[in-house]
Amino acid sequence: MATVCPTRAVTLALSPGLRRYKVTYRVDLDTDIAGGIGVVTALGQQLFTSTYSYGLETDPLAWLVDIGVPRRAGGDKLKNRWLVDCTYEFDQEQRPEYRGVIVEPFYVGGSEPIASAYYFGAFEQVGDTLQPIGQAGQSFGNNYKGPISNSARIPIVPVPERDASSPAYRVKWVRNRADFDFGFYINSVNTVAYTLTGLNLLFTTLSNGVPYVTFQKLFAPGTLRLRDVQVSPVKYYSRDAFEHTLEFVEDEQLLAELDRGTSARADIGDPDGRGGSYSTGDFPEGTPQVRDILDGSGNPITEPVLLNGKGKPLDAVGSLKPVYLKWLKYESTDFNELPIGVP
Repeated sequence: MATVCPTRAVTLALSPGLRRYKVTYRVDLDTDIAGGIGVVTALGQQLFTSTYSYGLETDPLAWLVDIGVPRRAGGDKLKNRWLVDCTYEFDQEQRPEYRGVIVEPFYVGGSEPIASAYYFGAFEQVGDTLQPIGQAGQSFGNNYKGPISNSARIPIVPVPERDASSPAYRVKWVRNRADFDFGFYINSVNTVAYTLTGLNLLFTTLSNGVPYVTFQKLFAPGTLRLRDVQVSPVKYYSRDAFEHTLEFVEDEQLLAELDRGTSARADIGDPDGRGGSYSTGDFPEGTPQVRDILDGSGNPITEPVLLNGKGKPLDAVGSLKPVYLKWLKYESTDFNELPIGVP
């Protein structure tokens, strides 16, 4: 058995996020043949569980984090009495439950279809350069804005693309466990409005942290996608923990795809191109009712043409205005269920 008694205490550091104290203990062992290991054993049972307390002073967040080398008391004359210095510390950076959530905005590169553009003029090759052609008789005015088209005002397919950068957000926090299944949420978008918040604590007292927001942004439903999750093991005060890093990117749930193709929908009674019309027997059960789109010579076309949103060539209804079909690109989940900030 051992008797442990504090003899003096010294404050080594005192700031909002860091507090450190040194306490000198006298340890009386019940035998004079025990060595320093017995002293460390007596104190080591309290390591990371005992908090700083000396007289009327207490700091409930400062843990016992270090036990110094024991030395004999009484100038090495007392064989069963030892002195040992112990360090108690509260370091916010070493305490996952008090580090908060860090949000780092950045941008990711990508591409997007050019839905519309401004017309800039017609040019012809002259030597090694393109020289403008006179404006008279051109298909577009100088201020025209619309789909990129040829001079017959037929939109070009496939649609040209351009580089695009999307806002993204890297969210970091430390969690004691790595047991949450993020797979259900990866590459999904928010089904309801979601607020992404960076939140830290400022310790102005010995026991209570004042929360303050470092980042906050509200995202409408279907506008934010969870694109990546990384979980890395880390140690704090020799304890195992896991740093979680989630990457979100602003993304549209809806994809607008230009309606185009080399085949068209064939309804019963439509001309079959052979002098007759399609009947039920022309389409075996389970097969799509489609037909080849033919050119002026009666041959199937090889390049896609615009469709009217109902499976027919666009010119069949006397209009050349492009039609876009919208699709939901991703599954939707509730990001409020993610354990962001949970230690």
